[in-house]
Amino acid sequence: LTSLPLTAAFPSYGSLAGLSERELASIIPSLKETLPGKVPGPLKFNGTKLINDAAHPWKPLRPGDIRGPCPGLNTLASHGYLPRDGVATPAQIINAVQEGFNMESQTARFTTYAAFLVDGNLVTDLVSIGEKTRKTGPDPPKPAIVGGLNTHAVFEGDASLTRADIFFGDNHSFNQTLWDQMGYTKTVAAELRFARIQESIATNPQFDFTAPRYFTAYAEATFPYVFFGDGRVPLKPDGTFGQQVPEDYHRPATPSGPSGASALFEAHPVQPGKNANGINSYTPDPDSADFSNFCLLYTSFASTIVQGLYPNPKGVLRRNLIINLQNLFDAMEGRDCEQDDETVLHKGIALGASLRQAGRASRWSCLSPRAGRSWIPSSEYLQISPRYSLAPQVLWSSPLSRVNYRGPQRYRSSESNGSAIGSLRFGGQAGLRVGTYIPFAEAAIGTMSLRKEIQAFRLSDDLGE
Repeated sequence: LTSLPLTAAFPSYGSLAGLSERELASIIPSLKETLPGKVPGPLKFNGTKLINDAAHPWKPLRPGDIRGPCPGLNTLASHGYLPRDGVATPAQIINAVQEGFNMESQTARFTTYAAFLVDGNLVTDLVSIGEKTRKTGPDPPKPAIVGGLNTHAVFEGDASLTRADIFFGDNHSFNQTLWDQMGYTKTVAAELRFARIQESIATNPQFDFTAPRYFTAYAEATFPYVFFGDGRVPLKPDGTFGQQVPEDYHRPATPSGPSGASALFEAHPVQPGKNANGINSYTPDPDSADFSNFCLLYTSFASTIVQGLYPNPKGVLRRNLIINLQNLFDAMEGRDCEQDDETVLHKGIALGASLRQAGRASRWSCLSPRAGRSWIPSSEYLQISPRYSLAPQVLWSSPLSRVNYRGPQRYRSSESNGSAIGSLRFGGQAGLRVGTYIPFAEAAIGTMSLRKEIQAFRLSDDLGE
């Protein structure tokens, strides 16, 4: 009975992180299960353009609308690039920051999925861009996270340029005094970033400056002159407009990311760490990721932070967690980070059982569980990656319920009790496209031969049995 108020009041965008198995079992059936949408790609037109246009007028907040610690997302919501109520999907956020601020695709994807995995609702594919409001009802038991992007030490954190540390009680309201200190340029950003760190060390006994907040603190310091500058005048600071874009504001002329974050660090190097014993007791943390090992951020995030929040996910929560972890890793492309079965497969939860490699030929074989071999349970999905290709023919010995594919020809399997054997061809012909997720049937899959170029959540040659 104690779970009934929680179930009735739990918002569709409230994070499920940290809830007990009993609470999850009570809440999840009340939510609308949503398969994560396709990850948006880069903009087709990535030049400068007017942002405050007829399709995106500024509108004042309505009762219940949510705003949070990121002035950029607040502005995008107030202009309709994001849903105006402040509740959005990861795909909507990625599209919005690219359209509104010309944020580079990889940066948009990584920051969005990192925040969403911790602060969002993985079942409904929604996240609040700010704090909890009365729309959420009573709080669920701790350590559940319901504050959206206001959640401390992930997206929002100590030593903010424009907000006070959480120790002082209000970590989400805009601090005009801090902002008025800035006549913002890259040089000023480096000095202000360092000054705010030193201030927090000296005044906040609970100051924590470890990853992931360590990276977001430096990255956010670049945003005003990179993303909020008028695209017609490179690096002209125009970051004081709050939640309303000036009428003639144009986004930057080229896609941009927080490329200057490491430069701000190099101006005044501060290693990740925390006040270990009250104020002025800053102690470096050798286990935290830093600018010399960015891949450690992904590894610790996937294997420690997310696993701590979701130690035993099941069903749709488990499925969506896997998909979003993969999306996070894909946003690390070009950094040569390793993705192993202990990290991305979330300590064995991704496939339920490892796939057996059939000899040294470039093929994978999934065999029936009735034969005591490896298999893929019905809740799992096979994803086609743009960097891989599908073998000319795939044989299915149990029916597919559907294929999430829209194209000239849609593959449909037999729904009869017999085998459904079909040919799926890649390369613009009938069959699967990049980003397609294939749900498998509950029954035994039987033999399915695949080239190793196809991946089930990024199989690797060294994946064990």
